[in-house]
Amino acid sequence: MRTVFEDVVSGCMKAGLVGGEGFAVDASVIEADASRFQRIEGASVDWSGEELSRRPIAEYVKALESTNPTTNPERPPKAISPVDPSAAWTTRGRHKVMFGYSLNYLIDMQESVILDVEATPTRISKEVDATEIMIERTQDRFGLKPDHIAGDVAYGTGKMLGWLVDRDIEPYIPVWDRTNIAGEGKFVRTDFVYDKGRNLYVCPNGKELKTSGTVHQGGRIK
Repeated sequence: MRTVFEDVVSGCMKAGLVGGEGFAVDASVIEADASRFQRIEGASVDWSGEELSRRPIAEYVKALESTNPTTNPERPPKAISPVDPSAAWTTRGRHKVMFGYSLNYLIDMQESVILDVEATPTRISKEVDATEIMIERTQDRFGLKPDHIAGDVAYGTGKMLGWLVDRDIEPYIPVWDRTNIAGEGKFVRTDFVYDKGRNLYVCPNGKELKTSGTVHQGGRIK
């Protein structure tokens, strides 16, 4: 399927339908073939030998041990499907909650030709990872590297924006501002109080926030 897809893209390039200067990235959420009413709460599951013989579960367990697991390493999933554990428990589908995958697209802006596709569990961090994979693969397969790329705020993470700038790709992507989003044991920026006399911030737990760096001319900390 990948070979057929890339042959079609090559045909579009030969026909002059691909500009190669500006790309866009987006994802469509697809419901997994897994019931939202049958789920295992939490991330820890002791799979039996019989269950491990099933392909979806065997692939999930193997992926957990790889450098690119299907879950977010820093945040275990709230629930997993016993029949398709790689699918993400998400609120981004047609149901209030469901198990789903994201079909990520890299699109040339000239004639809206899709240059690459990558499927991931419906997790924003995985969609960002997929964007990097698609850009690098498009350059490797077709010799195309965009001057700029457009996307919605889901792609506006510091990691994604820094990755693009490091490769001289100008991002037309809103910055994902999480400074005022609390939850999961985190404080927002406005929760911290500035102590002018001691020139430091104090967190709601009474801890002092000090810089460990040296302030140089221009206000930059090294």
